[in-house]
Amino acid sequence: MSGLLTSARWRELADDLPESPDAVRALVVAYLALLPLRTLALTRALHAGDAVAVRTAALSLHVGSAMVGAHLLADRCHAVERHVAAQGCDQDAARSVEAARDAADATGRVLVALLRRCDELVAHAPDGLDPAR
Repeated sequence: MSGLLTSARWRELADDLPESPDAVRALVVAYLALLPLRTLALTRALHAGDAVAVRTAALSLHVGSAMVGAHLLADRCHAVERHVAAQGCDQDAARSVEAARDAADATGRVLVALLRRCDELVAHAPDGLDPAR
């Protein structure tokens, strides 16, 4: 997946969760609250040279991001996981973490805007989201 976000995942969540779209909204709000903390944990682990902590933080961001349809961030975190597992906390890992941080920033901004359209997105869930709409 190369797109920043897809709301199709929101529709799937709505199908699985009772009381949607409120449940979907609550999940996205919780994700947004944890996003800066998880991103900071990833950065700190890299600066400490702790490959296990980097992989753990990247996995946490990867899974949570995939759950809310933030595929670009999920993909970048998965790349961090793979790289650090194979090569450790080198300069390429630092560049991968920076790319993940950039994706996290963009994801957070777009999700905040999309929360205003949560009811519509859960009801209709197009395959891709256009943040400009």
